[in-house]
Amino acid sequence: MTTRPFNLKALTQHAAPWNGAPQGTVIGHVHLRVGDVVAAAKFICTEIGMV
Repeated sequence: MTTRPFNLKALTQHAAPWNGAPQGTVIGHVHLRVGDVVAAAKFICTEIGMV
């Protein structure tokens, strides 16, 4: 397995509008490495809706 960075802004420019995951969706776990924990937590909780 490799870990490669991705450009989230570039990715979201090509994506359909995000309305959240379907009701009942379960995500086992997610691995993220970030430079600014506070900014990342704010983005993940407010923009993506992961709590």
